[in-house]
Amino acid sequence: MGVVRAANGASTQLTGHHNMTICIATLLQFMFVTQVLEAAWCLTNIAARTPEQTKSLLPTLPLLIAHLGDVSKRKRHIIKKSSLSVSEQCAWALGNVTGESDELRDLLISQGALIPLAKMMRPDNSSTVRTVAWVLSNW
Repeated sequence: MGVVRAANGASTQLTGHHNMTICIATLLQFMFVTQVLEAAWCLTNIAARTPEQTKSLLPTLPLLIAHLGDVSKRKRHIIKKSSLSVSEQCAWALGNVTGESDELRDLLISQGALIPLAKMMRPDNSSTVRTVAWVLSNW
């Protein structure tokens, strides 16, 4: 067990859920789209469970945000380019996280999730637009 500290100083105790989540999150750094997509799908389902399980995603939030497609320079060594399906699945995961509490929503905002989500609102893919609209409705 250990402690993870958020940017706002809040901390959470790592439990078995956290350890499993961190293991799954390592797959987000792989180059194979199918593995990354499956990892994002797993994290989406974990985020939809109990509040404790949703909070276990705290260490994964920067990677989920990075897969939205607006990769910062400091993350480019981890994430080269994400597919649209991976970006959409990561958006679903973040939507589940933000729907859990105002605290988690504010954390996602502070970590820069809003701009990449807004950039996903392109009219050329109605599925992605619907997903992002749902995510933003949780904010």
